[in-house]
Amino acid sequence: MIQKANECGADIIHFDLEDSVPQQLKAAARQDVQQCLANRLPGVVAIRLNAISSMNGIRDLLWLDAIKHNVDILILPKIETAGEIHLVQQLLKEIGAELQLFAIIETLNGLSGLHEIAAAGGMLKGLILGVADLSSQMGIPINGRGLAMNSIKYQLGLAAATNGLLAIDSPCFSINDPAVLQEEIAIAKEMGFSGKIAIHPSQVPLINAGFLPTGAELAHANAVINTLNNPGQGVNKLDGCMIGPPFVRQSLNVLSRMGADQPI
Repeated sequence: MIQKANECGADIIHFDLEDSVPQQLKAAARQDVQQCLANRLPGVVAIRLNAISSMNGIRDLLWLDAIKHNVDILILPKIETAGEIHLVQQLLKEIGAELQLFAIIETLNGLSGLHEIAAAGGMLKGLILGVADLSSQMGIPINGRGLAMNSIKYQLGLAAATNGLLAIDSPCFSINDPAVLQEEIAIAKEMGFSGKIAIHPSQVPLINAGFLPTGAELAHANAVINTLNNPGQGVNKLDGCMIGPPFVRQSLNVLSRMGADQPI
């Protein structure tokens, strides 16, 4: 599985110690991950801990000192307050670990504290939506595409953008239905998300392609910037539409998704 993860083209390899590991195997899972990370894996490595309000979450935090140099990102599930982010940051500072944090918003309490959590600052780099737990608490279908969940996605995307964070969408649980995955990607992009978790290697190419700008988007972004290449210029016309400085900012956002900061 680790070999497949290295070869599937995902931006991040994501080890999970939480829901995918039965309670009686938590300690063994930590040992397995530590053994896997004995040598630095290529690419970006993330670990999803258990909820830090649980005993296994506390054990995970204590264990981080042993693997801190071979991990880039900690994914924190069931975050409900900014205080939890501050606690993890303080512990990481004490052990000298400069890791990025991503908070999963997947409970009603977490949703209520969304804007406070998003403003926690420091090592926090992104918010992840967890639709499964949220849907079960709300009593709505776990498909990530209904009106209620779309409203939540909009709230999370807005909170992330306001605080300069990445917004990452929940996995698509329909592994064998690429049309469902593509629909979820389109909705997430519309809500300002910049990525999505994959739970199967077959999902990675669609996710990568879905969140990269299309050829038409790139061409339009380049045209906007080339049309308004004078910083003092206010507005102009392109293809019969009025364009101005906000269009340039949006075009630069499009280019940044390709790793560029100027027309390409």
